[in-house]
Amino acid sequence: MLRQIVVTIAPDGAVEVKVEGHAGPGCRDLTRALEADLGQTEHDRWTAEYHQPERQDDRQQAGR
Repeated sequence: MLRQIVVTIAPDGAVEVKVEGHAGPGCRDLTRALEADLGQTEHDRWTAEYHQPERQDDRQQAGR
């Protein structure tokens, strides 16, 4: 499955970062640097993919 990070900037300047195609909590590793550059995180919302078991290839891509 294609893995991608989708960044959406709303008209009010709010930024949403979403990982698609990566199962498990390793998605946090993929966005950590981007989130640090953007500033303080207001809230996290976990998708159904976040709660799925992490696949071996997902762990390798996240550097874990």
